[in-house]
Amino acid sequence: MLKIASSKVNRRNLKEIVTQLITHLIPKETRSSSKTAAASLLIQTAEGSSSGVNSGNQAATMSPAYRFELVQRILQMTSVNTYENVSDFEWYLSVLVDLAYIAKAPVGMTLRNSLLDVVSRVKNLRRYAVQLCSRMLNDDHFKGNSADGCTEVIYAAAWICGEYSR
Repeated sequence: MLKIASSKVNRRNLKEIVTQLITHLIPKETRSSSKTAAASLLIQTAEGSSSGVNSGNQAATMSPAYRFELVQRILQMTSVNTYENVSDFEWYLSVLVDLAYIAKAPVGMTLRNSLLDVVSRVKNLRRYAVQLCSRMLNDDHFKGNSADGCTEVIYAAAWICGEYSR
């Protein structure tokens, strides 16, 4: 398991740490050379990759228990002291959506709560949140794979679109 001291996470290194952790949730064959989680997610979604059986060294990273723990640690690092280390909330919202797509672990309720919390706290984020959530709701690939542990995110996306759309 990855060990990261939360006291070492700060505004300057949060994005880099989260991006590195997210790469552990993406199968090796679908990772891009890009450093952003969104780019890696885009490649994974475009290739329609599944979470099937992977080669030996990836078996641990594909374990639902490992994936669950990794997502929990990402959420813990980012939400410490009411998001004090998050300087870019559009990035953070994108991370939450990325996690909904790639977690493949029972973290839907936690992601739902995080999405709703951030969008309700950060008023300037709401327009972007509605755009992102409406794309997610219109994505048949996401809705078809939401049984992988993130069905609750659909609820959050629908609520955000209903509450904050104009």
